[in-house]
Amino acid sequence: MGTKIRAAFIAVTASLVAFAGVASAQAADGATSYIGGAVFHDLNADGVQQDDEPGIADVDVMVKDPAGQRVPFPTDAYGHWHVKRVPAGEWEVSYADPELLGTTPSLVRLTVEDDNGYTVNFGVRAA
Repeated sequence: MGTKIRAAFIAVTASLVAFAGVASAQAADGATSYIGGAVFHDLNADGVQQDDEPGIADVDVMVKDPAGQRVPFPTDAYGHWHVKRVPAGEWEVSYADPELLGTTPSLVRLTVEDDNGYTVNFGVRAA
C-alpha cells in the first residue's frame, strides 16, 4: 500500500538502485519496501501527471533515511527515480531546484512499513 500524497500515483519503470550508507546496510537484513516516483512538467498545474506531461531529467530528488543520511537520486531521462530495499522507519523525500516552481509539495514525509511501495511524484513548472 502506498501513501497518497497530493500528486498522482503512477507506475515507475526506472531501473532500481540501492540506497547508500546506513540504509543499504540495513537492506541486507531483508528490507523489501521501496520509494520511487517522478518529477514531471505539470503543464496544467493540477499536481497530477497526465499522458502529455513529460518527465524532467536530471533533477536531484533528495532522500533522507531514518538515520538522517541524505542522498540525491537524479531522475532518469523520463523523470523517474527509485530507491529499493528501504528499511521501515521515517523517511523524507524532497527536491530543490531554483529553476522549477512546484505544483505539489516539495517535501514529503513518509512512514515506511515493511513490504510496501511508496510513490512520491513532484509536479513542477519552469520558472
